[in-house]
Amino acid sequence: MKKIIIALVSFLCLHSAFAQEGLYLRTQFWGGGSLDISWLYFTKDGVICKNPVYGINPFNLKKETELNKANTGKFSIAANKMNISWGSGKSQSIKAEFNGGLLKGLDGGICTKAKPFAAKSLAGKTYSGYASAGAVSQSTVIEFKEDGTFIMNKKGAITGSGNISGSASSQGTKTGKYTVTSNTIVFKYDDGTEWRTLAQPYDLGKDEIILNDKLFRKK
Repeated sequence: MKKIIIALVSFLCLHSAFAQEGLYLRTQFWGGGSLDISWLYFTKDGVICKNPVYGINPFNLKKETELNKANTGKFSIAANKMNISWGSGKSQSIKAEFNGGLLKGLDGGICTKAKPFAAKSLAGKTYSGYASAGAVSQSTVIEFKEDGTFIMNKKGAITGSGNISGSASSQGTKTGKYTVTSNTIVFKYDDGTEWRTLAQPYDLGKDEIILNDKLFRKK
C-alpha cells in the first residue's frame, strides 16, 4: 500500500502545474498540408498564456493580462485533462497527453518543449516567410547581419474576388537591431518601435525557423 501511495504521489507531481513550467511549441497539420502553429507558456504556479505578445524572457504577466487577456488564465491538470479558466471568463477542459511528465499533446496538437538558442545561430542568414488569408497575402524577408543589425523587407497584396476585380500591393523596408534571449527575439526598429517574437528553430530537412505563428525558410 505504501508503495502504491508513493507511486501515486510521484505521478501527480510529474503531471502538476510545476512540472509543466516553460514554453511549448504546439503544431498541428491540417488537410492539404497546412501547418497551424501556436505557443503555450506555463508558470509553476498555474498560469497559462497562449501566444504571449510580449515574449517570455522575461514573462510579463501584467502586460499579458492587459494585452492578451483572452489567452491568459489559470490551469490545472487532472488525469488526461487540462482544465483552463481564461481571463475572458471562458472555461475549457481539454484532452492532454504526457511523456515522462511533460506535455506532449493538447487538443490534437503536438507539443514540444522549446529549446533556447543563441543569436549566432541566425547571424549571417536570410529567412523568408509567407502568409495569406483570403484575398490578402504578405511575404517577409529578414536578413540577420553578424553585427546584430537586420534588414526586413515586407510585401503585401490584396486581390479582388467575387464581384470585385483588381488588386493592390505595397512594400516597405525597415532596419534596426535584433537581440536574442532564449526563445524571444526583439527587433528594435530605427524608428523607435519594436517587435517581439517567440522563436524556435524548426528543421524538416531544411534550415527553418518559426517566428510567432509563421514558418520562415533560409534563402
